[in-house]
Amino acid sequence: MGRGKFVRWLPSETNYVSNFLKAVEVAEKKGINVTQFGIFDLFNPSKYACVSPHKYKIVVMPNNTDVLFCLGAQEEFGAAVKLFTVGRISGKKLYINKRKLESLPFKFSVDKIKKCKSCFIKYLCKGICPALNAARNGDWKKPDNFSCHIRKGIIKGLLVKKYTELAVGRD
Repeated sequence: MGRGKFVRWLPSETNYVSNFLKAVEVAEKKGINVTQFGIFDLFNPSKYACVSPHKYKIVVMPNNTDVLFCLGAQEEFGAAVKLFTVGRISGKKLYINKRKLESLPFKFSVDKIKKCKSCFIKYLCKGICPALNAARNGDWKKPDNFSCHIRKGIIKGLLVKKYTELAVGRD
């Protein structure tokens, strides 16, 4: 996919949010749109995680043998990828474990995630990516704290920015 080498290092949550919002400012001046996973659905709220629209669609990994139901479950997630592996390809045959496929989080509602109950962005974020949650926490139903913090910070920052622009535009 043209990705760089995966490194298990994360910037501070505050620096990530601050620098992302600065990048938005610079990009706007150049007529460029900048996005981030946490704002993909900014104007398309839903209570279901991103996996819900992918039912009956599968992803074949670069090793050409593993079949996953989740595009987000990349090799760098290590053992967590096994949670989302639903089959394999052997020669010219495709094998799917239907029982496992049916056990995965299709249509898993953010309303079922305790941590998200009173969050102001829960229908935008939907409890983060299940594959990322599994990789970071070992449980796809437990939102990743880093992603949670940066999504809240970015959305709050973008809302404040838009409000400020609208308020200044009225003067």
